[in-house]
Amino acid sequence: MVGGMLHVVGNLSVPADSNNWDDDTLLVAVDMEGKVWKTISVPRGQRYGTVGWSQGCLHYAAISPAPLTIGDDDNEDTLPRAEEVAIWRLEDYDTQQWALKQSFRADKVLKLAEVEYQLVGFHPDRDTFFLVSKGLYDGDAWDAASVVSWDMRRRQICDVLDLEKGSSSLCLPYVPLFSSEPLADADGH
Repeated sequence: MVGGMLHVVGNLSVPADSNNWDDDTLLVAVDMEGKVWKTISVPRGQRYGTVGWSQGCLHYAAISPAPLTIGDDDNEDTLPRAEEVAIWRLEDYDTQQWALKQSFRADKVLKLAEVEYQLVGFHPDRDTFFLVSKGLYDGDAWDAASVVSWDMRRRQICDVLDLEKGSSSLCLPYVPLFSSEPLADADGH
């Protein structure tokens, strides 16, 4: 909830009869009563990611399909699998101006070339981002899955919680709603 509006990630798909196959990822904002709707463009070139409120600002994180940075230890075998997590902060809500807050190479940070991971969300008060490191898929389930945090100030990964094998298929952040007004029932009252 930002400014009384719920923000979720959405995707505008092109009509089936269109020759344009590009999809546009955006944020959709709706007020508590469902009367006011707004769309916010995400940073150009960023695909489906996660949105969250942290330190008084709206943030968006997405996986860039190609690395933004190339290291001395990269080679033609590792680079095609490399992905970069880009974390953006919405600088101006009205003009929809985003600023790149930070990016990091997941293959370097998680120290595994063949790791799967899922972006989860932001800590509301700290420069911390959460993701699930799924490890390797052994044909039956994800192995060695864990919730990890990325400390943006220290540029450091920390283990938060080890998950049971196969339990990491989907992780959603819990964001409590504190409101003095009761939520509407099925009749809108």
